[in-house]
Amino acid sequence: MTRDTTEYPDPESSKPERFLRPDGTVTNDDMRYVFGFGRRFCSGRHLANAMIWMTIASILSIFSLVLAKDSDGNEAPVVVEYTSDVIRCVMGLLLS
Repeated sequence: MTRDTTEYPDPESSKPERFLRPDGTVTNDDMRYVFGFGRRFCSGRHLANAMIWMTIASILSIFSLVLAKDSDGNEAPVVVEYTSDVIRCVMGLLLS
């Protein structure tokens, strides 16, 4: 269902930017697929969406997101690399 090449060009690649328009606004992508269809849909989908939003907002509220510093105290360049596993993770994050 989400592999329609007319809707999602190159559907097998992880491209988060596909949900952004050229002007930077978010596309009107319908995320109904996450919670199923018909009689087997998740009856707690509204609660799940609210809980996910609140959990992520609560976690992010306690972090200070800043660029890493190199040994000279200058901001280090951001190089983003991902793992190629089923669950993708950012490699090389510096946490302090």
